[in-house]
Amino acid sequence: MKHRTTKNDAIHLHHIEADVKEGQEFVQKIEIPEGYETGAVLVESQNTKSTLTVEGIANQELSRYNRVKLRVSRFTANAKVIVLRVKSEVATQIRVTVAFMKAKGAAAWKKLPCLVCKEVCRLLVSALLAHIGIPYLDVDASTGKTVDVSQGAEALSGTGNQLPNWLRELFDQVDPRMIAAVRGALEFVGKVLDVPDRIYEKTCELLGLCP
Repeated sequence: MKHRTTKNDAIHLHHIEADVKEGQEFVQKIEIPEGYETGAVLVESQNTKSTLTVEGIANQELSRYNRVKLRVSRFTANAKVIVLRVKSEVATQIRVTVAFMKAKGAAAWKKLPCLVCKEVCRLLVSALLAHIGIPYLDVDASTGKTVDVSQGAEALSGTGNQLPNWLRELFDQVDPRMIAAVRGALEFVGKVLDVPDRIYEKTCELLGLCP
C-alpha cells in the first residue's frame, strides 16, 4: 500500500493506492483534522470489471459508475476519525482520495501550491464525472480511449441545483472561481484522450495561478 498526504490551510488530502484481492476488505482508519467541516471519499478501481462497495462515510452513493465510488459528508463537531472499508468483487488495484475541506474564502484557495491545486482540480473533475456516470481514471490514458468531458462542463454550467445536496456541499467549500475555471477547462479540452494534466493546467491558467 502507498499512502501520501498533501495539504494547506484550506484542504487536507490523503492519497492511497492498494491492491485488493477478490472479496477482500480493505480497511483504513483516517483521523479527521481539527476544524475541517466536510469530507469526501473518492474510490477508483483500475479493473473495468470491478464493482466496489464502500463504507465509512455517508450513506448516499453519488457515483453512477460501478468501479468509481463517491461519498461526501458533513462532520459533527465531535467526529474524530473515519474508518474506510472497501470491497471489490474481483481482484483490482484501487486508488482512494480522501479530502477534508473547510471554507476559508478566496484568499486561502488563491494561495494553493501548484501540487495541491492540481489535486483539488482532479478531485472536482473526478467527482463530477463519477456523478454523471463517466469513468475518469488517469491510468486510462494508456488504453488510448477517448473520454467525452463535455457533459462535465454542461453540468457545471447553471445546473448546479440538480446536483445532490452532498455534492453541492463539496463544491460549495471551494472558491467559486475554481469551479468556473474547471468548467472553462472542460469546455476547452472537450473530447480528448484522457490527459488530465491539460485540464488541470488550463484550470490553473484560467485562475491566474500558473505562469
